[in-house]
Amino acid sequence: MQDKHQPGAGLPSAEGFFLRYMAAPPMFLLSPQATSTKRFQSFGQKFITISESMSADCLQQVVTTKRPFALEHSSTSWSVAMVLEHLLLVGDVINTVMEALVNDEPPQILVSTAAVKPTGQLEMPIEKFKSYVGDYVTFANGVDIANAKKVRHLHPWFGELSASQWHAFSWMHEWIHYRQVEKIMRQLPSGC
Repeated sequence: MQDKHQPGAGLPSAEGFFLRYMAAPPMFLLSPQATSTKRFQSFGQKFITISESMSADCLQQVVTTKRPFALEHSSTSWSVAMVLEHLLLVGDVINTVMEALVNDEPPQILVSTAAVKPTGQLEMPIEKFKSYVGDYVTFANGVDIANAKKVRHLHPWFGELSASQWHAFSWMHEWIHYRQVEKIMRQLPSGC
């Protein structure tokens, strides 16, 4: 049996079942391309605003929070900078998957939650995150995601997803980690 605190251990089984079969499907259905792009950009801007308001020391301060819904146990001792790093790592995966799917090609990447855990060593995470958000929005506005239906790609928690579902996942993932950042912010020392 895998230790629940190991990266990639996944979610508690009931929570994983709920997310995969009950919570995610309606969110995928209610997130057409333009809506997903706007939500992604909106959450991205919230991360940027919060991060830019923090000192470098506060941005890097690791705190341990109670495990939020939809996050692995291994993701509970992070800083705001680590959340940004994680979003960038996942963003690289989403970009690779989306670029292939919108061209009706199978992505040549294995998606793994263990592979996208932050190290806390990324320099200039705010600037890199700003570029990522802008580049992804430009990409999403420049392609017809809804018509890319021939090929799907496996997400470790949600199963085989279409390009449209991966696009919706991009903002849902940000939303989950935005809630995590709120918890981190509440536990930072005063002055942060």
